[in-house]
Amino acid sequence: MNRFFALARPFLDAGALTHAEVEAVALVAPRFHEANVEALLGLAFVAAAPRLGHVVVALPDAPRLWAAAARTGRHALTSRDRDGESLSEDEDSAALPWPSDLAAWHATTLASSLVGARKPFVAVPHSSGVPRLATHRRDAEEHAVATLMLARAARPQTPPAAIDALLHGLFGTEAHGEAANAVRLASANSLAIVTGGPGTGKTFSITRLLAALALSETEKDPLVVRLAAPTGKAAARMGEAIAEGLQSVALPNPLRERLGSLKAETIHRLVGLRPNGTVRHNAANPMRASLVVVDEASMVDLSLMRTLLHALPDHARLVLLGDPDQLASVEAGAVLGDLVRSPLLAPCRMHFTTSRRFGTAPTLAACAHALQTRDDAQTAQMAQTAQAVAYLTGKARAEGETEFERLRWLGEACGTRGFVNREQLDALVAPYRSTFLATLRALSDSPSESDLVGVLEALDEYRVLAVHRRGPLSVATLEAAMERELLGPVDADTGREGREGRLRHGLAVLVTANDAESNLANGDVGIALRINGVLTCIFAGDSASQVRRVAPARMPSFDGAFAMTIHKSQGSQFRHVAMVLAGRPSPIQTRELVYTALTRAKESVRWVGSERELELALATRTERVSSLGTRLSPAPFTA
Repeated sequence: MNRFFALARPFLDAGALTHAEVEAVALVAPRFHEANVEALLGLAFVAAAPRLGHVVVALPDAPRLWAAAARTGRHALTSRDRDGESLSEDEDSAALPWPSDLAAWHATTLASSLVGARKPFVAVPHSSGVPRLATHRRDAEEHAVATLMLARAARPQTPPAAIDALLHGLFGTEAHGEAANAVRLASANSLAIVTGGPGTGKTFSITRLLAALALSETEKDPLVVRLAAPTGKAAARMGEAIAEGLQSVALPNPLRERLGSLKAETIHRLVGLRPNGTVRHNAANPMRASLVVVDEASMVDLSLMRTLLHALPDHARLVLLGDPDQLASVEAGAVLGDLVRSPLLAPCRMHFTTSRRFGTAPTLAACAHALQTRDDAQTAQMAQTAQAVAYLTGKARAEGETEFERLRWLGEACGTRGFVNREQLDALVAPYRSTFLATLRALSDSPSESDLVGVLEALDEYRVLAVHRRGPLSVATLEAAMERELLGPVDADTGREGREGRLRHGLAVLVTANDAESNLANGDVGIALRINGVLTCIFAGDSASQVRRVAPARMPSFDGAFAMTIHKSQGSQFRHVAMVLAGRPSPIQTRELVYTALTRAKESVRWVGSERELELALATRTERVSSLGTRLSPAPFTA
């Protein structure tokens, strides 16, 4: 194995491979009598592919796919990095010693004794005739997701007998519009994939679906609904939106109260995922449900989707809601995108086109619309990019725009190290001063429950979003600057507590880990407040008029929340958003990232960055290599 480690050393030093990946291949090689060091190197890259989001890999593509990881120096591109971690750029990023004949390298690796049925690695057929490579685990996950999705798509449901009359009562004159047709689709199928941009009516249609099915349930066949999302924040937002949407539905009060009391949960909690990786619900013990609705499906990775599908009873309807133009999942795969592109699943798919989110901000709406994928042609995408850049830089505005400040460019970050200047910092902090800080200062020493709800609502009016977690223009730098501006210098505060003295009165906190003891989930946002002289962290409660209180000593791991990564903001929405670009080349600064940041806002966006940097970001697409789309095609794995 010494020759293998020597061959892998430059890739380890550059961060393209990790020691765990290399050592895992070295560990299993003797068992299968594999001694070809080039094949072992190829398999190390196959093992590394999921870390970069890829499920399968063709080794001739490896230099291109790993170029971003190689630029990160000795720091490997982990899933934590893709969630906004700053990547080192001060290491030598010279060309790596890839094998001279990449096609021969791929062929040698395919011929390895570690590749095959019941082996650690699998050759996955491809339409080109040259198989791709995958780990056994990822291949099994793709096979399971494709098989279960196709089986569910082929399993019809019996819609309510009076569905047209029900929809006429629920939708009135729009009984044949997009939302009503989505309800028809979901009521008649075991699988419904409802996609569209923000504010297009996906959640609106779900409230009507719940109403239609609830009005048609029988004692013998009761409606059992489960609502879920990938993160705690997205689940909370989903529950709030559905409860709010039900208020406008004509239903008997007991039924409205019953549906309005439904709680959305994380998918992990829905399937009963335990810390050791086992699950409560699986094919042998499916969950109790007749309708399962999953929001923010673009964030669901391959492994989690397989786990979810195995946990569903055969008779249940599954409805997936999502925006395929948003960021893909942090972990491996781009499941929603593959499902949307599958011709076999087209009968189960509904795409919404009319957005109502940006009713008072037509330029913001037009900018988001320009970034949605409507044409694969390069010339069309270039035109859309140019249009979006014109909106964001103030060179164009949409018809009907009355307040051009809805999209405000704050200019390029100053200096070679790329920090925001005084004027930019003031502009980033100003919305917090006028909403959150004003509400915070108005709190009494003994605030009422409604006052505490009010300060949480004021915090959620606005958020600053950045690309990376660390670095000059990162969440860490912006968070520290805004904390000083809003709460004063650290040494002036004598009441810091919890998690090594990180908490102080007025600090916004973002939970970064699921914690059953405190009933907090990754992504939950709260505020540390001194109430009656005691520092307490408050979070949104079980109802809109309640808060949860968590003692500092019981807080799970957290970050500040005045600034957060764009990845972490998925599933959230704010009236106003600030977007701070990285100020340097970044492999994660893509069109999807910018689109996701813009569509977190309902009314306005201000942003920091250069025009050239914005153009490069919008011209860069997230690439995920998988074979799920092929498995979901009419003739999989044929030339």
